[in-house]
Amino acid sequence: MRIFNADEVRGALDAAHEFRGFVEVCVFAGLGLGEAAGLQRQRRNNAAGEWRRVREDAVCPTR
Repeated sequence: MRIFNADEVRGALDAAHEFRGFVEVCVFAGLGLGEAAGLQRQRRNNAAGEWRRVREDAVCPTR
């Protein structure tokens, strides 16, 4: 695993098209594909500003 530079992040986001939101979650929250796929919108706790993964119920703070 390596950290993308700014140009690589921009390129990935530009190439993502309709999956841009999913790619943004992966890039900016540091989640892998499987972790991001496990997120569900209805599990968002707006008061606490966090997402919960359904299977493991691990808290992933938003930025």
